[in-house]
Amino acid sequence: MSKTFASAASAAVLAFVLQGSALAQAGPHPPQVKQEWNNDHFLFHYDDGTCHLEYEYNFKDGNMHLDKHGDCSSVSIPHF
Repeated sequence: MSKTFASAASAAVLAFVLQGSALAQAGPHPPQVKQEWNNDHFLFHYDDGTCHLEYEYNFKDGNMHLDKHGDCSSVSIPHF
């Protein structure tokens, strides 16, 4: 086996492993949930790799904002 072929094969294997690693990180992962509230607003943040959503409710003016991406059909959002 020539050194050039071995180097090319090693580079190809490394690229495949790195690509697989990046795809694995982009997929589902344990849910990350964050809630915070004070006299002004309530914020709910959820991310499990499949669903990413942010819900914010402003107590002063009654406005709400919902931003979601992905399949969030199984996530219940606490509403005010």
